[in-house]
Amino acid sequence: MKIALIRHAKVRFHESFLTTAASFNQCRADYDDAPLEPSLIRIRSEDFPQCYVSTMQRAVATAAMIYAGKAVPMPDLAEVENTAFFFTRIPFPTLLRKIASRIAWFYNYKKMKETRRQTRVRARRVILGILQGKTNVLLITHGFFMRCLQDELHKLGFKGSIRFFPRHTEMYVFKKNQLIMEFTPGRLPHTN
Repeated sequence: MKIALIRHAKVRFHESFLTTAASFNQCRADYDDAPLEPSLIRIRSEDFPQCYVSTMQRAVATAAMIYAGKAVPMPDLAEVENTAFFFTRIPFPTLLRKIASRIAWFYNYKKMKETRRQTRVRARRVILGILQGKTNVLLITHGFFMRCLQDELHKLGFKGSIRFFPRHTEMYVFKKNQLIMEFTPGRLPHTN
């Protein structure tokens, strides 16, 4: 079985260097609605009969652009939301707001819309759900959430990896060896 992860197509969007909390949150919304750069990748439904896509606009548009079959929207594939939670009225570098938001997420800071624990549960739910089908699956999602999916795939015995910063519309394939040897601890096979 193969599970392929793809990050949505590159978004044509330039964010401000300095943002307040309100303008930072508005930037996140504008980013989702911004136009995408075209992609040359095309994926046949014969190779990946099942395709699930995040419900965020940039992922849905990517699925329509690159996948030949019908992609099924899955809310659980949405990106982990970045939230501005400090110096809310003071303009602050946008990049630092993003980094602080991810650090807060990592430490399960309660002001985040979703904590790391909650994200891990969501990623596991996605993987366990698609394993029911026992067929090759394509997931079109987002860069940060892809790393969470990768962690869960590794825990379940899948081999594969993604880049630290996954490239847009690049396929990262995870495979699981179908040959599983059963072994009972303390018992060795009988030999003559």
